[in-house]
Amino acid sequence: MKNRNIPLILADENLEYEIIGIGGGCGLRAKLLEMGFIPGAKLRLLYKANGPLIVALNGSRYTMCKGFASKIIVREVV
Repeated sequence: MKNRNIPLILADENLEYEIIGIGGGCGLRAKLLEMGFIPGAKLRLLYKANGPLIVALNGSRYTMCKGFASKIIVREVV
C-alpha cells in the first residue's frame, strides 16, 4: 500500500504512516487535532485485531474506536 492514501483502519500494524487529512464532523476533527492528529504528523499503528485500535503518536499511545480510525487518512512513510 505504499504511496496510497488510505483510512487508518486499513493500515498495517507496526508500519509508520503520515497523516494526510482528518474527516468527520467538526467535533471529531477538533478532538483529534487537539490530541495531535494533525496533517504531517507521523504515527504507528500498534494493534488493530479486536476491539479498539492502539496508535503511537508523538511518544504517546492512544486507543480509538474503528469509527474514529476510519476518519484519519494516512500514507505509509517510505
